[in-house]
Amino acid sequence: MSSKIRKGSGRVGVTALRVGVIGVGHMGKHYAVNLLKAGYDVVVYDTAEERMSELVKLGAEAATSPR
Repeated sequence: MSSKIRKGSGRVGVTALRVGVIGVGHMGKHYAVNLLKAGYDVVVYDTAEERMSELVKLGAEAATSPR
């Protein structure tokens, strides 16, 4: 897991964690959306690309593998 400075936060030293969510079906999707709303950098992976594309539109990054 890596961290980086959150851009535009206005607070010096505040870091945002990069969180990965594997499986963005019924439960994983809501989990990922809540993390995005909270300001986390979210990377998602699912075998169904259409599930990932919904979250990418909201600001998540799509992973090419679960690793």
